[in-house]
Amino acid sequence: MNLSYSRDLKEIPNLSTATNLQELNLEKCSSVMELPSSIGNAANLQVLNLSYCSSLVELPSSIGNATNLQNLDLRFCTSLVELPSSIGNATSLQDLDLSHCSNLVELPSLIGNAIHLQNLDLTGCSSLVELPSSIWNATNLQELNLRYCSSLVNLPFSFGNATNLQDLNLQEYSSLVELPSSMRYATNLQRLDFQCCSLEDLPSSIENLHRLTIFDLEGCSKLEVLPTNITLESLRELSLSNCSSLKSFPEISTNIEYLTLNGTAIEEVPSSIRLWSRLRGLLLNEMQNLVSLPQLPDSLAFLFAENCESLERLDCSFSNPDIYLNFRNCFKLNQDARDVIIQTSTTNNFSVLPGGEVPACFTYRASGSSVTVELNDTSTKFKACILLANTGKDEYHDWVDCRVSCFITSKQNARTPCKQNTCREMAPIMENHLYIFDVEAEDVTSTELVFEFKLIPSFYSKTDTDTYEIKECGILQHLDLQVDEER
Repeated sequence: MNLSYSRDLKEIPNLSTATNLQELNLEKCSSVMELPSSIGNAANLQVLNLSYCSSLVELPSSIGNATNLQNLDLRFCTSLVELPSSIGNATSLQDLDLSHCSNLVELPSLIGNAIHLQNLDLTGCSSLVELPSSIWNATNLQELNLRYCSSLVNLPFSFGNATNLQDLNLQEYSSLVELPSSMRYATNLQRLDFQCCSLEDLPSSIENLHRLTIFDLEGCSKLEVLPTNITLESLRELSLSNCSSLKSFPEISTNIEYLTLNGTAIEEVPSSIRLWSRLRGLLLNEMQNLVSLPQLPDSLAFLFAENCESLERLDCSFSNPDIYLNFRNCFKLNQDARDVIIQTSTTNNFSVLPGGEVPACFTYRASGSSVTVELNDTSTKFKACILLANTGKDEYHDWVDCRVSCFITSKQNARTPCKQNTCREMAPIMENHLYIFDVEAEDVTSTELVFEFKLIPSFYSKTDTDTYEIKECGILQHLDLQVDEER
């Protein structure tokens, strides 16, 4: 039965004879204040959607008689204060969504009797003060979401029965200062989100979380150290962004694919990182104490080191042709580091670094958005560089989302196709920065080519590319690059 969006509906019809009803959808029936007690007669009811019923104050105790109920959706029932204790009798219940029930104060202690409960979402229950300890009696619980429960002060940590728990989200649970030792029993945990908690350290017992794949500690500003001599062999994503007190590099797994260290106080990336053969993404933005980078693994696909004000040296090279290098506002980079960035092959992406003019190593340079190149017969592969300037035509934007296209024409004004897609996303763009990328032409018959670059608004951009123009551009034929490297 679908009565969704019936905003003027105030009373639900008697359901005494609805013994075959399997689904009842009352989404956004914002005038409904209560359900009839006859809801308990709907013995075959499996799905009950009450999301956005903002006037709903309570559920009838007879809801516990709906023993086949599997999915109960109460999202944004902002007037709901409590659940009836009989909800524990709904032993078939698997999914209970109470997210953004902002007036919900507590859960009934009998909630633990819902032994088949798998997913419990309490996101944004800002009045919720505590959870009953019986919650861990729901031994099939796989996902528990407590994001933004700002009033939560008492969370019973008894993970001994939580053997099936896979996803625990405690984002912005400010009372969380330390992890309980019992967490080591939650051996099926795959995802932990402790963003903006008050954690000061982590126990070495987290090593028992053998299946943990995603660990998010972003914004844990009091976290100073991580355990050493442990290995989380399944860990693939680790975020320590804005852990501003953290000074030690997280050597807790060599299988990490995405590592985020933005805004940490880490001073050194250890040379052992070259052995992280699965590392794809490394984010080092705002690391003010970082002076150099060691050799990084060949698997790396993108490196962000924006606003690393002390970064001077790159003791490494990059061999992945699809890599994206972003060194925005790294003004202390020495010439050797700049040469490494310029020489890195970026077949489908960009390299970004500060600069006030196209470097002299680009054999052909010109003001504006086009440059003419006299070809060497041995190569049709090129490295392109563009420098942007603010036009002053529009309100100034620190950065703009856009794409850049490269058009190649012969001396006879015939269009020459490019082998790669040269319409590339390049967000964000800034003036006084160089954007470097590779271009390859096909079917070249002329000895002279004109390269023309054009900024195009991104699909999602809210600003016009008229804010910026291409001030300078340059082309380096790959043969020239090889000669420079040999020197």
